[in-house]
Amino acid sequence: MLVNNFVYGDTNRIFINTDLGCNAECKYCYLPLLNIVHGERKISASKAIELVNNSGYYVPGPRGSIISIGCYSECMDQDNITDTIALIKYFVGKKNFVQLATKRKITDSFFKKFIKYEYVKKYLWIYVSLPTITNSHILELGTDSPHDRIENFDLCRKYSIHSVLYIKPYLKGITIQDVVRYNELIREYNIPIVVGNVLSINPTSQYALVGEKRLYEHSEKDMENFITQIENNIGVYLHSIDCLNLRRK
Repeated sequence: MLVNNFVYGDTNRIFINTDLGCNAECKYCYLPLLNIVHGERKISASKAIELVNNSGYYVPGPRGSIISIGCYSECMDQDNITDTIALIKYFVGKKNFVQLATKRKITDSFFKKFIKYEYVKKYLWIYVSLPTITNSHILELGTDSPHDRIENFDLCRKYSIHSVLYIKPYLKGITIQDVVRYNELIREYNIPIVVGNVLSINPTSQYALVGEKRLYEHSEKDMENFITQIENNIGVYLHSIDCLNLRRK
């Protein structure tokens, strides 16, 4: 039986989950490959923070550990939002860069819970996940609509929170159908874009940081063609922490 930890990583990056699994039912999801089933295990934010502090590899500060919330779950699901807010408050208070990715529509009330906290506008980054727009209703049955997710960029701009267009995984023959719309979003919101490979348990030469070294990156042949069509004034990155590392430097 595979062991899936709520907290794992190294000094450079720590993955934190207060829940395991989600209800989105995305056709490309890697969680079933790791035997992660939603609703079987959950912890509180305070317990997750305790695990991080006792890990032996957590480093506070802007050049310390990047905190990634929700790699094994949807951190913006209703059952997880309170814990997600608590994690944001704690780790931006330690001046760590904090990133979270979501396929949910974020509400105004979410930002109001922490926006007055010192450092949050500097250290919080929200990755709006949109691997497909046209075919979302087929491949992402349990998510909020792309239209609703795109509104997250408006709220991030309203509250001066960093946002990123997150296209992970890149889906062969599918993602490229929406290249015009992606470029419209980049122009409208002046945001960086992350284009990531499909993750699988089938070994390749490059394992992924997520998945406790059990997942590997699989590149699609037309991904490079897609990237050449992206207007990259802000930047196109292959991994979610690349734009954070650039900012930290």
